[in-house]
Amino acid sequence: MGLWIFLYPLTLPRGAFPGSLCSQARSPDLYSYLAQQPRETVVASLSEEVNVIPALARVAILTGRGYAYAYDRGYYGQIRQRTEALIRAQYSADPSVLGEFIERYGVSHFLVDQGAFIPRYLSASPWVRQFQPVAQETQAALEAGASPLLANHQDACTVLAARNWTLIDARCVRGRLDGSQPCWLGAIRSRCRPHSRRL
Repeated sequence: MGLWIFLYPLTLPRGAFPGSLCSQARSPDLYSYLAQQPRETVVASLSEEVNVIPALARVAILTGRGYAYAYDRGYYGQIRQRTEALIRAQYSADPSVLGEFIERYGVSHFLVDQGAFIPRYLSASPWVRQFQPVAQETQAALEAGASPLLANHQDACTVLAARNWTLIDARCVRGRLDGSQPCWLGAIRSRCRPHSRRL
């Protein structure tokens, strides 16, 4: 057991430890923005970018490849459940699926990679490919012409964007899904669209 603990770090991908996070800090504006958000902020993402957010922005993430080591079955089971739920929600055309996901996990933001809504994104991601049959079923739906609701609301609910990713306000999305309450806590309709900044 002791030998395994000693050798375990060697099995992790490069950059898995906090000491090497600086080498992964590719989006300082993203970390700065998130660091200014409320403490209850939760970011949901399938992007590799999400792995450094807890350390560099001091906010929570729902799931991430960098935290999915199966040394504890109960812990890994939760990561798997959350990631499969995220895949279903991010690509769902059903308002209830996306809305219930946001509510259940208290998601405040979605971080979406550029090109995330095209079928080959799913098959090209080593992280997403681990979650079968959900990933394969989702890709098949996209190839058949499914239109994810999150993609439909992306432009209206983007709060920050760069060349490689977009940060989407989940509360804005939830409000638009409801229709009767276009913004979080019933804000005035004219103020529903969040202020967006492109880098």
